[in-house]
Amino acid sequence: MKKVLLGIGCLLLGACCHSLPGQLPEEVVFENVDEGAQVVYMPTSGVWTRGGMADDRIVCTRHVSSGTGSYSEYVCSGQRFGLSSTQEFVLKGRLIGYSAHTFKFYETVFRNGSFDTRELTVSAVQDLFPDMRIVPVSDVKKGILTVRRCGRDTEDVLIVNDTPADFYRYSFDPPVNAGTPFKSILTMSAPQTVVLSHFDEDTPDYPALRIRIQ
Repeated sequence: MKKVLLGIGCLLLGACCHSLPGQLPEEVVFENVDEGAQVVYMPTSGVWTRGGMADDRIVCTRHVSSGTGSYSEYVCSGQRFGLSSTQEFVLKGRLIGYSAHTFKFYETVFRNGSFDTRELTVSAVQDLFPDMRIVPVSDVKKGILTVRRCGRDTEDVLIVNDTPADFYRYSFDPPVNAGTPFKSILTMSAPQTVVLSHFDEDTPDYPALRIRIQ
């Protein structure tokens, strides 16, 4: 019986640690689109690149909005459009955006002669980052998001918001992430409770999120 329980425990631990060591594709950093940088969309092939030549290519230049929030804006061959993301990168021919304010991911696509942005589901984000453990905000119960560590080693997990919640000007206490490349990457090194709040508030307008690391 003990052997059976031990085997089940190992299987559960293996499932938990399936996505370790928690690595993101290098394109997230090396194909990041900086302020003033250009990306190119190829309508014929339907892919985004950091450069390339084609007769029908559409060159887009990234700017940061002058209003609050530092959201991205792109000027593409005479048309301008704003995004819901604060940073973008090119991954496998796709222009992917991330919002440090909502912890959501987006993709910009070309439809009917114009660019459109759609929010990615948790499963779509997992497909983008197969080696990263994803923790959805919808797993929260009674204001607490419980995340279980796999063993005693330091582990990174990516919190993805699949709810209407907004985390604009929210921060972690204690600090558990250096902010790069994504603000919602949580570095877990020991059991603790981390509070994500808006200037230490916990009100109906600015509810705090408690993250229990076990």
